[in-house]
Amino acid sequence: MNKIMLIVLIGLLSCFHLNASNPRIVTTLNESWKFSKGDSQNVLSDEFDDSNWERVTIPHTWNRDDAVDEVPGYYSGF
Repeated sequence: MNKIMLIVLIGLLSCFHLNASNPRIVTTLNESWKFSKGDSQNVLSDEFDDSNWERVTIPHTWNRDDAVDEVPGYYSGF
């Protein structure tokens, strides 16, 4: 039984050593997102002005207020 525990311990320690020598790279996708309802022209152009678009974080929903506003129905795009 002691040999099995020793093998398991060595295995666990070797896993920690691998993680220390090759750390995980974390990349956030929750930065610099903007949103605007509707269709916009030339959004891929370098000169496109999105300064009046709403800054959002991910996850985001475009129709969060539809359930409580006075307008009947739900916005579903364009």
